[in-house]
Amino acid sequence: SSIFKGAFTKYDDSLTYRLMVKKQPKASIPTINYTYNTLNFEFACNFYVGVEKIVYAYKLEGFDEEWSSFSNKTSKEYTNIPEGKYSFKVKAKNIYDLESQTASYQFEILAPWYRTWWAYLLYFILLAVFIYLIVKLNTQRLVRAKVQLEETVMLRTAEIQQQTEEIQAQSDNLLELNQDITKKNQALEDQKKEIIVINENLEKQTVDLQEKNTAITD
Repeated sequence: SSIFKGAFTKYDDSLTYRLMVKKQPKASIPTINYTYNTLNFEFACNFYVGVEKIVYAYKLEGFDEEWSSFSNKTSKEYTNIPEGKYSFKVKAKNIYDLESQTASYQFEILAPWYRTWWAYLLYFILLAVFIYLIVKLNTQRLVRAKVQLEETVMLRTAEIQQQTEEIQAQSDNLLELNQDITKKNQALEDQKKEIIVINENLEKQTVDLQEKNTAITD
């Protein structure tokens, strides 16, 4: 589809007639949907001597870094133009090596829907929802882990309490056994003392008997 016919016009002061102008009015700067970001520019020069030898140079500001070399091509195609504002400029050179003034045409390529402000807003909302869900799920996971940990701690505490009671019972039993052993040792010690006393008495009696025997023998 054609979006420019090669001339700029604007209304006169009385808003009755349209006048030809060189500078592109703001109202004539088109905005092009990103779907149609492939453009083909066709151009010509209104010099009619040696038309076949007229050469052109062009540049798409915002896309090309430098001017093209002069050639007799009268069209230029650009594909996959990113979103942004551009100005296509072209100049001609005739057979007398005279260079024309530069003609320009401004236009704007709109961003695709997924790079528009409302798309970024939607991305932000989705990201916020995603973060909320992640935090919510993580919180629930932490709560479940906390409950499970508390149950485990309670179970381990009960086991430790039971083991403590068993150890205390064993300790009490050992204490009783130790007391019994102490009593038995004391009784054995007393018996040992009694045996020593008995032995001493026996020794005295033996000495007495020996002395009596000796006396009798004498």
